[in-house]
Amino acid sequence: DDDGNPCVAVIFSSGTTGARPKAVMVTDQQLVVGVGAYGVAAGLTAQDRIFVCTPIFHSCTLSWGITLTILAGATLVMPDRVSASKTRGAGQRTKASVVWPMGSILHILMQSPLSAVEAEAATNLRVMFAAGLGRQVREALVRWPDTQLIDGYGLSESPGTIALDDSFDRDEAFTCIGRPVSLV
Repeated sequence: DDDGNPCVAVIFSSGTTGARPKAVMVTDQQLVVGVGAYGVAAGLTAQDRIFVCTPIFHSCTLSWGITLTILAGATLVMPDRVSASKTRGAGQRTKASVVWPMGSILHILMQSPLSAVEAEAATNLRVMFAAGLGRQVREALVRWPDTQLIDGYGLSESPGTIALDDSFDRDEAFTCIGRPVSLV
């Protein structure tokens, strides 16, 4: 990188913002500052067990999951296979305190009744990344009432934005666009 901030990864965006997919250079500063703000907002500590249920090749696994775990000095827990049913049981088996899911997994979980296994797993859960739940975030707060939900967007092209609890009472479908918070 010309500005002295080296590129540590190249993420291939999916084009979800309407632009054509592209290769995006990610710097160490972008990962540490942008992703670090999520860790600060979530209050992550070395005692946390962060369950990342996104495929290892997914940019969010690198950006949020692995980087957050390293920055917090926490324990990373990953399933052998990514699926909504595996997510439900793994939360209980791993005693995860933080869950980073894909939006599709959360949407599937929200469509099925709360199982006893999921309810037991939720007793350990203190933070969940809402992963674009939009308006469904209110239902998620009922389903997991003792869990702090955090959402965000845009990390492949920028340090991202963060949406905290005060963003989830809005009627907009995409609360994950959020508002800027300190450090980002």
